[in-house]
Amino acid sequence: MPTGSRRRADAVSVVDVNGANRLDQRLTFPVGHRVDQRRVRRGATVHELTEQQLGTWVAAHGSPDAAPDTELIGMGLLVEVVPGTDQALGFAQTHRLVPLMLGLGNAVDAPSMFEIGFRGQAFVQVNPTIYDLWHWSAMDDTLWATCQSAADAASRSNAVDTDPRALLDTLLESLHLLLLRNAACLDIDFRLGSPKAA
Repeated sequence: MPTGSRRRADAVSVVDVNGANRLDQRLTFPVGHRVDQRRVRRGATVHELTEQQLGTWVAAHGSPDAAPDTELIGMGLLVEVVPGTDQALGFAQTHRLVPLMLGLGNAVDAPSMFEIGFRGQAFVQVNPTIYDLWHWSAMDDTLWATCQSAADAASRSNAVDTDPRALLDTLLESLHLLLLRNAACLDIDFRLGSPKAA
């Protein structure tokens, strides 16, 4: 191994989506962050799931075609999204992407790709567009705000990714691999209220 190179996880997922191949196909995404054995936090609410519900929610991390569960959809823990539609825009305006790992910079073996993981260990390789959206999503309240910010920055630097709707479609196409590797989770846009004075 070259000096200074990072150790790669046993199975590093590679995301290099250039253009959405699943436009008009309904994708199922899990929403929330697992906090312990059977509890998932969505916004400020923690839901305790049955084993079956948890299995469905976990399966949705890696499968765009995961079977929808109406109870989980009702709780907001699963959401169905059709890229390229106004429905996808509505989803992006009410949900946010929360990074759960660190950005490690350019991949040693593929400098045009960027790695996500923990210090010394990469779990995901993504193209620059997905890396920027993932990395900067922590700064914005919603996925849509992240795509708008990225498009604005691209237009000021004469880059090609200047359409926020196209950026959203590209991100939706890559989302399952980011979720599967726990590089990020989806959540809702929410604010904790200020404590009330006694």
